[in-house]
Amino acid sequence: STLSNADVSILKKMYCADRLESKVIMSPNHPANYPDNEDKEYTISVDDGNVIGLWFTAFMIEAHAECAYDWIQVVDADGTMLLDKTCGSTKPARITSKTKSLTIKFHTDSSENFAGFRAEYEQVASVPTPVAGGWSEWSGFSTCSNLKDGKSVCKKKKVRYCNNPAALHGGAPCAGESEMYEDCVPAWTDPAKNPDCVLHGGWSVWSAASTCSASCA
Repeated sequence: STLSNADVSILKKMYCADRLESKVIMSPNHPANYPDNEDKEYTISVDDGNVIGLWFTAFMIEAHAECAYDWIQVVDADGTMLLDKTCGSTKPARITSKTKSLTIKFHTDSSENFAGFRAEYEQVASVPTPVAGGWSEWSGFSTCSNLKDGKSVCKKKKVRYCNNPAALHGGAPCAGESEMYEDCVPAWTDPAKNPDCVLHGGWSVWSAASTCSASCA
């Protein structure tokens, strides 16, 4: 008997629900040799909120120390070079894009043909990029204060905030202090403008006695 569409749907849910769909890209003629004078571009895109996992299952491109003849290159949609010009028989490591799209570029010259490449890719949920924290500008100084204790040095304070940008997704926090204090100079501190700076008068120690005047004789 023939399975209905409903049966097929149920079987997929039972046995394929946790499997990511893989797709394949191959060089021309693979696994046979690729032709001369090829300049191919294969653009891959996935859904919003995802990136691309790409890996090579076969790799045989004319070898050269600088890959000047035949080569493959993988470029992210934002211009990031995910794989610079590569050739030879060593399969590149798995590649993960930064955006939802990438392009595989394949070039061959006019001689020496090999089996080329076979690659698979899948859609992968993107991991948020860590963002390191950055400081805001310093504020102006506050008024002077010693909490009106009458004896300690009055100080003024300025602040900055780690919100330019704020650290996100495990990014490093801002380094350094968020507050800075300076002593207030009493002679320059206007009591009317700095009501929380209160200094009680206090005697210094006595000076040494002066010499006697003529009237002391």
